[in-house]
Amino acid sequence: MKHISILSLLLFVLLIPSAQAYIPDFKMIMSRTAENHGRGVYQIIQDVTLQEEPEALVVRETWYIKGENQMRLEVRGRKRLEGLVAMTFIYDGNRRFYVDPNGAKKVSRPSDEWFEPYFHFRFQKNIKPMMVAAKMAPTEILEDDKPKKKVKAFDPNEPRKPQPYVRLSRIGGSVAYAVGEPTPAGANEALPGMWIEQDHFLIRKVRFPSQATVTANSYSQYANSLSLANQSTVSWENRQVQIQVVSVKPLPSSGTINKLLTDASLDFGKDPSVAIKLPEIEAVTEFYKRFR
Repeated sequence: MKHISILSLLLFVLLIPSAQAYIPDFKMIMSRTAENHGRGVYQIIQDVTLQEEPEALVVRETWYIKGENQMRLEVRGRKRLEGLVAMTFIYDGNRRFYVDPNGAKKVSRPSDEWFEPYFHFRFQKNIKPMMVAAKMAPTEILEDDKPKKKVKAFDPNEPRKPQPYVRLSRIGGSVAYAVGEPTPAGANEALPGMWIEQDHFLIRKVRFPSQATVTANSYSQYANSLSLANQSTVSWENRQVQIQVVSVKPLPSSGTINKLLTDASLDFGKDPSVAIKLPEIEAVTEFYKRFR
């Protein structure tokens, strides 16, 4: 009996690493992550602090978000930037609408470092192309989303397709699924990637090829299944920006709210405040050109 107990203990100890090292299917990881990004429209108010001397610069952002493809951002300066900074952007898929300082409506593509969709995608098929474009993952992750002529019957004995682009890592004391190639030892630059917390399927870190990095911490749960980081940090080169959530509110579906999310709401004639007002302050202009 004693030998059986010792053998059981040894088997238990030996099996722990295998269980901990198990990585589920990438599609499942992304689907579970998408489930944390809520339903319907949210108003999210947050303060963005740019570390500058002699005094930090603060702007307030008001977001209206209905998933990765429909967003509105209103920006207003605070403290020493009050009255100096004003912007309104509409994000519709891969198009960004705004009104220039002369009152003309413009449209452009968001930059390659436009990171907000990574924290709000509700359908994995919409975020995967962005991950491939940012070199966070190989093109093979798009294969599962292509229409198939014939659905193959599930075979439990068939070996699972290798996922060399997903591994276990640690971030902020938590175990995470790291998506992307690991950075080789001694490399001058870190490779791009995304880190998803293992236990709760929360995006904790995104790194772009430019080395710009977004880290997300202190998640809270809100109405309609939204998990959102209360504190985020954007780092690039010698700059760092802190983002602090002030309030999160779900909004009822209505014609007024839906119109806010369209470029039709950018009517300079009715509301001149939608035009961009941006001072010649490098930290502010760089952040909004690169990340917004």
